[in-house]
Amino acid sequence: MKTSKDIITSPVNLNFTSRVITPELIDNFEMSGKALEKAFTELKWINKTLGTAKSVVNSVLNLVSGQDRCLTIVDIGCGMGDILRSIECRNPLTGFTKLIGLDANQAVVDLARTEAGRNISIQCLDVLENKHLIPNADIYIMSQFLHHFEMHDIQKLLHTLAQKQPEYIIIHDLKRSEMAFHLFGTLCKWKGLSFITTYDGQLSISKGFIKKDMSIIIEMLNDKYTCKFKKSGLFYWQLICKKK
Repeated sequence: MKTSKDIITSPVNLNFTSRVITPELIDNFEMSGKALEKAFTELKWINKTLGTAKSVVNSVLNLVSGQDRCLTIVDIGCGMGDILRSIECRNPLTGFTKLIGLDANQAVVDLARTEAGRNISIQCLDVLENKHLIPNADIYIMSQFLHHFEMHDIQKLLHTLAQKQPEYIIIHDLKRSEMAFHLFGTLCKWKGLSFITTYDGQLSISKGFIKKDMSIIIEMLNDKYTCKFKKSGLFYWQLICKKK
């Protein structure tokens, strides 16, 4: 039987022409405690190094700039809530902004709640199984979230969100490329990151999106939203989708 360390030496999908949806180690909802904390601490370092949170937060702040009403921002698949905390710290309208994070892993939610600010609410919710419970929002954020799912599940989720008529939907996710895959592995080796972080990160990249995939996602929203690409570097795509 292969162990997790065996798996990492032979990553799942090296055919970068197609997506193969394989669960990541961190998707195991039984993972908790120190192992989970370490994984998210390392993930936080990666996101900071690669500029993920900064790129998403900058996009959100640009959208809310000049608003004079109470806004609700929902981060779907929020993890430890890093993006929401950054928005809370940098948003001059913090007192007038309701920040909600959704994650399906109760252990992750419990950890995120220990660091959440007073304007942040973290809720445990599987958005695919309970779409009707997704709170209404002015802005939905999905950062490194959609790559976990098959295209038909992505379509169902985006259809649900579009029906709620938010002003904006921000999609920030991974580019699927051999270069990104190997550079990520090199970064993890240089930093001495755990096998969970390295394996999950490379697996995530192999489940990421090429431009053709992103064009399909745009088509899913095209009836009600105008979507524009925002350049996000070697590892990421970012779409800003505005209600028509």
